[in-house]
Amino acid sequence: MLYLFGLLDTGKPLFRQTRVGRNQTPFVLWKFRTMKQNTESVASHLVDPAAITSFGKLLRKTKLDEVPQLWNVLKGEMSLVGPRPCLFSQKDLITERQNQKVFEVRPGVTGLAQIQNVDMSRPKELARLDAQMIRYFHLPDYFRFIVLTLFGRGHGDAVTIGPDRIYLSPPHLSGEENEYLQDALKSNWVGPVGPHVRKFEKEIASLLQVEKAVAVSSGTAALHLILRALQVGPGDIVLCSSFTFVASVNPVLYVGARPVLIDSETTSWNLDPDLLEKAINDLKTKGEKPKALILVHLYGQSANLGRIQAICEREKILLIEDAAEALGATYQNRCPGSFGVAGFLSFNGNKIITTSGGGMIVTNDSELATQTRYLAAQAKDPGASYEHSVMGYNYSFSNILAALGRAQLKALPTRVLEKREVFKRYQEGLGDLPGVSFMPEASWGKSTRWLSCLLLNPREGAPKPMEIIEELEKFNIESRPLWKPMHQQIIYQNTPFYGNGVADDLYARGLCLPSPSNLLPAHQDHIIEIVRNLFQTDRKSAEKFPSSGG
Repeated sequence: MLYLFGLLDTGKPLFRQTRVGRNQTPFVLWKFRTMKQNTESVASHLVDPAAITSFGKLLRKTKLDEVPQLWNVLKGEMSLVGPRPCLFSQKDLITERQNQKVFEVRPGVTGLAQIQNVDMSRPKELARLDAQMIRYFHLPDYFRFIVLTLFGRGHGDAVTIGPDRIYLSPPHLSGEENEYLQDALKSNWVGPVGPHVRKFEKEIASLLQVEKAVAVSSGTAALHLILRALQVGPGDIVLCSSFTFVASVNPVLYVGARPVLIDSETTSWNLDPDLLEKAINDLKTKGEKPKALILVHLYGQSANLGRIQAICEREKILLIEDAAEALGATYQNRCPGSFGVAGFLSFNGNKIITTSGGGMIVTNDSELATQTRYLAAQAKDPGASYEHSVMGYNYSFSNILAALGRAQLKALPTRVLEKREVFKRYQEGLGDLPGVSFMPEASWGKSTRWLSCLLLNPREGAPKPMEIIEELEKFNIESRPLWKPMHQQIIYQNTPFYGNGVADDLYARGLCLPSPSNLLPAHQDHIIEIVRNLFQTDRKSAEKFPSSGG
């Protein structure tokens, strides 16, 4: 009837084309024709819009052009839901860049690729969505896809399959937390201080082989208290790593001191000892002497402590170690944070062990430990009265959180192994790609690989970091750039900086991939697959594939 009324232009109302079926068996797919009979067979995105009939546009919009494929379903050649049946000219591309599993099932009338409205001119995207569907497809998705095909979806709503979201570095519970928390609740110590706080401090001190540990509300609070206890104040110069998170520098401003920023070296991505000496000597010529250095150990790896500690001792500069990202790492079999006059840790939700929030001061200086504990508890003087002779802070740590931390701490060796295994799988899955290099592990110690970090070189064929970040986000997967250096931040744009271009390059080309210690291999394979698809150099290959026709 459609043909008789001329709604499909002259020619046959049905379109047929050979497609790849299950086990790569060819079959003839049927559709209603939506284009004029003599339309040239080119990639769909190159088809002249005028070649699509008015009625064909309606059929495509409503997906009624797919109805004849029900005959393919009845014949057992297709399923209602499944991977999109590809052309034979696309088969090698799909098997090369995805896997044979796509062809181990019957293709579908509808599926993830069809709902996303991906046409045959984008074979890489089709292959990726089909592989994702094969990996994560479950029975509820079958009915969900049919409903979405029939009734559509909200404007802008993403259609996803698989895990709800893969985060960059989420908490990973050990299974023993409930026992410790119940003990804390039964004791009625639910506020600041308490037996679990003191035990957590002793366990951290033992791990880092330091005399004292003081639990506080955050790593930032820990640094603030250390600076106060060391009497770093207005006018004092504090040398700081530039390539870090802002919390490593902000407390310098809290106490009114003057930060001076120093660039990184390529061996560990941490502070460059040569630039440190240059900064010190330059300041000396101006008649100025730094009082302290805040040394950051980034992404689970120790800085070059041997050289840096020697420089600080020679110049009588107080060495403060930011080991917030490096709990479990080593420098010559010792823990970062234990070398300076004081160090500090963070137990934020993204760290290798977490108490949801919290930090720890570690030191061999008993007087410094006493002073920071005093300042963290509002600087209340001894005695029954609420007497305060100096300004303090509400930086105390909860007994409940300490109980959580003690359970987490028991799992630290396992977490380090798991993080390193995630990093290793990324290296094996992506290391052969052009323009990809991973964060090196310095010879002086062992990194926890807190985050799996890599560098991308677009000149060698790699995409830019934001291209990968945006692509992963389409699949509800979190990834991030490396830290934006402090000397690039608006708040520190007028701060003295000793640079060599390393931090700028790391930030421009760096990427942090999802690094949960409990990341499932199947999920990591999915991440690797998405990233690999962005490295295809033949950007014009889609034009080689003929239109799906009709």
